[in-house]
Amino acid sequence: IKGAMNCAYGDPVIAADRESDELYLSTGCGDRPYPAATTTRKNPFPMVDWRSKDGGKTWSKPREITEKIYRLLDKGSLGPAQSLFFSSGKMTQSRLVKNGKYYRLYVAILVRGQGNYVLYSDDFGTNWKILGGNQMQPCLEGDEAKCEELPDGSVLLSSRKEGGRFFNIFNYTDAKKGKGTWQQCV
Repeated sequence: IKGAMNCAYGDPVIAADRESDELYLSTGCGDRPYPAATTTRKNPFPMVDWRSKDGGKTWSKPREITEKIYRLLDKGSLGPAQSLFFSSGKMTQSRLVKNGKYYRLYVAILVRGQGNYVLYSDDFGTNWKILGGNQMQPCLEGDEAKCEELPDGSVLLSSRKEGGRFFNIFNYTDAKKGKGTWQQCV
């Protein structure tokens, strides 16, 4: 079904809250894949999410989050995103950073022509921000990526490249506000 948000779900990322039975799940969906030549900001790769409050026994209806995520890069240093998605399989919940009810969530995204960014959410996926802001590009040549919190609270970005991996580390200057700096992607 052209443009449908209720079919063709793929590349899921999921997080289980460490202090409750809540789960967060996001996927791409619809009739056009991320790398399609026709996927543009005006005809984006759609994204949806779901929540469960009972450990996955029941789930909310899918909520479209496409524009909410794309708009994070509108005034970024590399311009608006044309196509993006949450890298599949891995979402991380912080062990250290808690603002309000939840520990922070992290997820890597792949943006066509811009490489990788890391998003974070302090409200268990209701709203997202770019770690370090949209003027920093942590891995320009990266492909599908994962991220992980290191023991000191910094965030590791690991991104696929032909023949190996790229790595970069984000060091907080103000964890509560998501401020800090990325090192050099190597």
